[in-house]
Amino acid sequence: MAANKGSILIVDDSPTVRAIFQDYLESAGYRVREAENGHQGLDLLREHSFDLVLSDMEMPEMDGLAFLKALRETYSLTELPVIMVTSHDDTEEIVGALDIGANDYVTKSAALPVLLARIRNQLSIKWLEERARCAAREAEAANQAKSAFLSHMSHELRTPLNAILGFTQLMRRDSKLTSEHQEYLEVIGRSGEHLLALINDVLDMAKIEAGQVVLNEADFDLYGLLDTLKEMFHLQARDKGLELVFERAQDVPRYVFAEEGRLRQVLINLLSNAIKFTEAGWVALRVRSRDTSSEHGLFFEVEDTGPGVATEDQAVLFDPFVQTAAGQRSQEGTGLGLPISQAYVQMMGGEIQVESEGGRGATFRFEIRIEGGEVAAIQTSHRSHRPLGLEPGEPKYRILVVEDQQEGRKLLCKMLAPMGFEIREAADGQEGLKVWEMWAPHLIWMDMQMPVMDGYEATRRIKATTKGQDTVVIALTASAFEENRTQALLSGCNDFVRKPFREEEIFDAMAKHLGVRFVYEAESRPAALEAEMPGTLTPEALSVVPIDRIRALYQAVVRADQELVFDLLSQIEVEHADLARALKDLVHDFRFDEIIQLIQAVGGADLEDDV
Repeated sequence: MAANKGSILIVDDSPTVRAIFQDYLESAGYRVREAENGHQGLDLLREHSFDLVLSDMEMPEMDGLAFLKALRETYSLTELPVIMVTSHDDTEEIVGALDIGANDYVTKSAALPVLLARIRNQLSIKWLEERARCAAREAEAANQAKSAFLSHMSHELRTPLNAILGFTQLMRRDSKLTSEHQEYLEVIGRSGEHLLALINDVLDMAKIEAGQVVLNEADFDLYGLLDTLKEMFHLQARDKGLELVFERAQDVPRYVFAEEGRLRQVLINLLSNAIKFTEAGWVALRVRSRDTSSEHGLFFEVEDTGPGVATEDQAVLFDPFVQTAAGQRSQEGTGLGLPISQAYVQMMGGEIQVESEGGRGATFRFEIRIEGGEVAAIQTSHRSHRPLGLEPGEPKYRILVVEDQQEGRKLLCKMLAPMGFEIREAADGQEGLKVWEMWAPHLIWMDMQMPVMDGYEATRRIKATTKGQDTVVIALTASAFEENRTQALLSGCNDFVRKPFREEEIFDAMAKHLGVRFVYEAESRPAALEAEMPGTLTPEALSVVPIDRIRALYQAVVRADQELVFDLLSQIEVEHADLARALKDLVHDFRFDEIIQLIQAVGGADLEDDV
């Protein structure tokens, strides 16, 4: 007898047919059991496991169709294949059996090799699908293990970074530090931010590969986003002597419905790369709209005058963990910025394309789908700046910090106490519950991952009480995964802040949920950026420049002699640096009309005669 190839249940009221089938199939290497009607077949199925069922169509007590229908209530087509055996080739009867759930059929007059071939075919399909299901389960298990590992590593890496960046922010407040020590702190802060960016890139790529990234579309101010990006990269470009150009077509809508966070990350990646690799010339971001009768789109283009991307590098530009030759020379980054950006753009309905010739710069283009946004749905936010303390007359808020890491507790306490809050600490959820019950804090900063009792359980217990409904609980976690946010909110937390956090995130959350009013320090902006704010560059500000130099500048602007304009502004910069930088910004944006209006307001009609 051949090796065992599987187990088969034969259901047929004819002893002769059963014997013929059994002898033939056993000689072919199958284990066989018999039943003379559908009832006996179902009993055997409950007691034993089979790989395939061979059932007669016409039987007493329970016929083949009734047996098949009952069997399919428990077993799927792929789980237990069924081949129906019919005495005559009745099309209507065969179609009925297939509709109920038969995998195949064979007539009793067919040669036994035909029956064997059909059995082999169905078993091959069954085992292939079983292997696929097994592979899918293994892949899912591997993904879950990978997610668990990344979540743990996220916590382990971001927790110490929270202390590094947090205490750096606190130390910068110390007016007694020397300029040298302040410089050291700047280095620490920049290095910490760089390390955080690398960690976030690796985690983002892992989440993309695991299919854990979803779009959170909402209404937002596109103009505001572009202004923020220009402000973000202005000084970086200026320090390298680069012209930073932002061009927005007139038909681009201000308010759009899309994924603001992912779009911002893509544009930051592209602009950052362009400035990093460009040593002379300019970097430009252009935005235009594309509307058809059926859809709306935004077209973005980032162009630079850098070294370009070699043809051989373009093929691997969007491959994870692969850096181009220029990227390797810079010795910066993970090689993940562009792959992450490509994945996000694809999620938004587009594709990043690159056009470049070696030594002649590069242009990255993409388009995303958008919908019109509603102004009323957009949440306005104030520009982040540091609070100095509570406004006069504010109540004495009680704040509880629940965190197992001593450094984390100390950081928050040092950050909050000088503002005028009453602070208490707890090292785990159980201790936090006791303090909450006795002290009734207004707000709890709750770490989520702690020994003894974690933040999820502590929050559930607090929020399960009437008293707890009045307590604001804000989750703190070093995990970068969205499911942790969802889990925290489902446990009852009012809000969620990730570590490493910045001071403004802490104070903004408290203002939002407690209505705390702070006294803020005067907000400082780079002088060059002040020129973009209405009324900042005034004729009075320009009047400090000698009139002969004003006349020369006017002539250069009217004649559009950009090289001479920059030469004159460089001369002005020696004595009036802020003013010169503000004027340079207007030149970079081709806002010559504004410069002309300012100069005319200073020199009057006499200037016309000089041109």
